[in-house]
Amino acid sequence: MSASAEDAGPCLLTDLPEACLRGIVQCLWHDARDAAAFACCCSITRGVCDEQLLWRELLVQRYGERVIPGMKPSPEEARPAELGGFLFYQGWDGSEDTDVQHAAAGLAQLAKLTQDADAEAFTTSGKVVKCLKPQAAWRHSSFRPTEGMFVRKAAVQYRQLKEPQPAQDQADDAWPPSVPGWVYFPSCVSPGHFIDEPQAALARYATLQAVLHAAARPGQRQHIIAVTTEGETKGKLRPQACWEVHPSYDTGLYVRATAVQQMRLVPSPAVPDYRQLCSKLQQLRLDAAHMSCAWLNDQYLSLQETRDSPAGSGMALLLNSVWWLDVSGSIPGVPPGSYKVSWVMDVTHAHLDKLTLTAEAVPVHAKHQQQQQQDGAEPAASAATSAAAASEAVAAQADKQQGKVEVQQRWRPALQRLQQQCRMQGAAWGVVSGGVLSVSEYSTVQLRCSNTDSTFKQNVRWAMVELVPVKLQQQHQQQLPHVASHRNRVWRPPAQHAGRQG
Repeated sequence: MSASAEDAGPCLLTDLPEACLRGIVQCLWHDARDAAAFACCCSITRGVCDEQLLWRELLVQRYGERVIPGMKPSPEEARPAELGGFLFYQGWDGSEDTDVQHAAAGLAQLAKLTQDADAEAFTTSGKVVKCLKPQAAWRHSSFRPTEGMFVRKAAVQYRQLKEPQPAQDQADDAWPPSVPGWVYFPSCVSPGHFIDEPQAALARYATLQAVLHAAARPGQRQHIIAVTTEGETKGKLRPQACWEVHPSYDTGLYVRATAVQQMRLVPSPAVPDYRQLCSKLQQLRLDAAHMSCAWLNDQYLSLQETRDSPAGSGMALLLNSVWWLDVSGSIPGVPPGSYKVSWVMDVTHAHLDKLTLTAEAVPVHAKHQQQQQQDGAEPAASAATSAAAASEAVAAQADKQQGKVEVQQRWRPALQRLQQQCRMQGAAWGVVSGGVLSVSEYSTVQLRCSNTDSTFKQNVRWAMVELVPVKLQQQHQQQLPHVASHRNRVWRPPAQHAGRQG
């Protein structure tokens, strides 16, 4: 070390450029607790760790954009695009079912595809319309100002179409619109309990404001408590802790102001707290409050708050009686490793023949990488290239099979034995094993509990499903199919379970 370097003294962490500190936080993104500890060093590191855009970037890296609430779009983003040679018909769709769909293409690419194919129009959903329907037969497809159909000016002239109304100047809060008596919750979805589907509202009303005004009128056939930005009306909402996240700010819920007070709903922040969301997503657990299922209508299945539920939300999914049973959900951002799939269920009074439990790991960025490969791929020029492509396809299929596990849990003897154990120990909740899942890279694990045969299933409750890390030496034994069903056990709170392990 030179004399000048020794005279300069030690280099402190706070002497590093801000870009270096930000890079350190990015290296800690796999565990929010490490980043939180780094924030406690001093005010400078805390300032870096509090940057919401940085935490959003970290969330996208691990979980993808699907589970991250969007930010409010700028006024420019709320305006429809202007494309030379095209006229924009907001909210309309004149395509046929046979028209080609290009879901991943942007507007500029769709415009080029339309011109190259000598087509007449394209929709913002990605359809290239070869031949338009008569204008009277067009379908109203969206309330959003940026969604609709771009029609070539030449087609407008020779088909003698009515030109679209000029777009109004978009104010900062023009979309989603502000309507008195309603409170908007952006990026929020409350599944189930709908009265009318979006198609009914789109066929009846020209704007979302008209839907909200009509829903507020007294004397409705059913009391409407909420309306989605798609126009779906709801007579009931799940508890706010059970709402799902949508990645787009302008997809959300309008809730009556009176209902907001009665349900004590907390308004959504203008800027999402991405750091808090990162800490929440660290838990490898799917709560019953966030499970999706067929026939969730309070008659066949219902979501209820129960005192004995082990779930963090205190909710449980209750099956009364149904023959088509399909309960599903997903856990995002699962790190590489092996995990026991553990369904926490109450089968003490159950009536069913069997359950099929499946878990599949889908890499977070798999679709994006696949699209990049398709965009950059060139036609095969030789038999050797084709053979290599076939070999890669076989390897990809093998990897997919490794990232999937399916277990058949039959009533006799597995579930019946669990029922007897729970009754002997005076417990309601048991752990039904879904096998061991191998995850090779950061993935979204899709989970399903189903039985769709013609027999009726009754009196089952779900609290949650957990992914419990498995040690390498235990993995081979627990992957055996005949062993998985015998891993069922009585559920115990984590503190008691940890004590037994010790």
